[in-house]
Amino acid sequence: MFNSIIDKELSCVQKVFTQKLINHMKKLQEEELACENISITEFENRYAKVRDKCIEVGSKGWVASPYSNFSATMDWYRLLQQSDGNEKIATEFERGNNSILNQIIDALGNLYTTQPEHQYFHSALEAFNQGDYLSAAMSLFALLEERTSLILDPEFKRNSVKYSEKGYFNKMEAVYKGDKGFFSRRIIIVEMYPSLIAFTKRAFVEPEAYKFENGIEPPYLNRNWLMHGKMRRNVERYECIQIMNAISAFEFIMDCSI
Repeated sequence: MFNSIIDKELSCVQKVFTQKLINHMKKLQEEELACENISITEFENRYAKVRDKCIEVGSKGWVASPYSNFSATMDWYRLLQQSDGNEKIATEFERGNNSILNQIIDALGNLYTTQPEHQYFHSALEAFNQGDYLSAAMSLFALLEERTSLILDPEFKRNSVKYSEKGYFNKMEAVYKGDKGFFSRRIIIVEMYPSLIAFTKRAFVEPEAYKFENGIEPPYLNRNWLMHGKMRRNVERYECIQIMNAISAFEFIMDCSI
């Protein structure tokens, strides 16, 4: 009698779950069909709310990771409304043997096998493991700066800034017009690119409020303040994780745009 009741309840749960899965898949198929033959601008606007949240996540130092998922990025958005949000996200990156951070380190280690990338990355990793986050951040920023040079608009003149809206748009358009499937395009264009663009803008563009001559240091890592020896505060561990994550995302989307 008891077992019969349990079996009926399990059967009911399975039916509900199956129906929810069917409805979800149907919704995704309808979404994919609705995005056929539209421009990249229309595609971006269709997901403007998600894109805007990813931009905010990137502007606060975190780029949507190829080793994470959409729900995680939205969780980061909520966590960043809290005063200890950065530390909580960093904890997520380091949780478990197969953590996001370990996957990033393994992937970059396999990628950076020749000089000078190999030297800079392993110098950064050694300093990071020793708790010397200033030295780690400087080596990582050098890597990030070298890599972002690949995405500049060819007509861009201010190479010292290492940031180009047109350069990013050209790469996004290449992904959109390429052979990637709908879901890959959605993740790359709606989540990864917006957060990476926001991250590199804050990393390489010196806002008016934080010009050297104003004497007000930004509360985050900025290339000019870091590499010109102007920083007065300590570099935090989570900030090094942010840069490694950004480099990892950059390598992923550059590979996707080829």
